[in-house]
Amino acid sequence: RRKDKVVDDDGFEVVTYKRKEKLTVEEDQFQKPKKAKELQDFYRFQVREKKREELASLRAKFEADKRRVAAMKARRTFRPV
Repeated sequence: RRKDKVVDDDGFEVVTYKRKEKLTVEEDQFQKPKKAKELQDFYRFQVREKKREELASLRAKFEADKRRVAAMKARRTFRPV
């Protein structure tokens, strides 16, 4: 609310034009992020291709991790104290 309210002779508040004040840093953090105007995947086949590529990359990473874990298990030896 505006801090400086204008009151006329009869005791009523005078309605004035309010400018939109600039937001402070704290208020700006709570604003919703603006969406990109350009759509990345407009067509349905683009969405499907993107999902397919993501799954393929996840599978490749999983296989690489499996090989790495198997190599670590092979290196591990019994060390009695």
